[in-house]
Amino acid sequence: MKKLFFFYVLVIVTFTTYSQNLTLSEKAEDVGKNAMPILKQLDHISDKEFIHSFITIEKLKEFVSKKLDSTNNEVTQQVQQMDIEKYRKKVVDELDELKEKGKEYGIIWNAIEYVDFSYNDQTSGPIKGLTGKLLFKHKEIVYRSKLEAIVIDEKYALIILRNIQKEEK
Repeated sequence: MKKLFFFYVLVIVTFTTYSQNLTLSEKAEDVGKNAMPILKQLDHISDKEFIHSFITIEKLKEFVSKKLDSTNNEVTQQVQQMDIEKYRKKVVDELDELKEKGKEYGIIWNAIEYVDFSYNDQTSGPIKGLTGKLLFKHKEIVYRSKLEAIVIDEKYALIILRNIQKEEK
């Protein structure tokens, strides 16, 4: 399961482009708060801006080359063979799903408020990261979103934000 998580993380990270919107978090518990600006912009964020909210392909390649043996490591080889356009389409599909759920629930994104963030550390060999659940509210209704981050240069970099649902009490 951990290997699958980190392969997924590396896949996602591999296909993002340079981002000036990327927010790095010093502590795991800050990742959720630092993801809130992305959600708050969903009413008007473009595909490109959403993609640029995540870590860069260059940073991932540098990270993989430092942490993993590139000659024998299956994950490294798979990262090198991935198609950037297919990944970008997947990220845009996640954005479209977030926007669609927002419409379904009547969420005005710039009016949401942070509630809480819980996470589980994920470690596989030299790769560290987290999977988390970000809670936010709109008009007193609490919603959750899933997110993932990876540790690069001792800071948490957001990989993806997805899957909005009403939080069950």
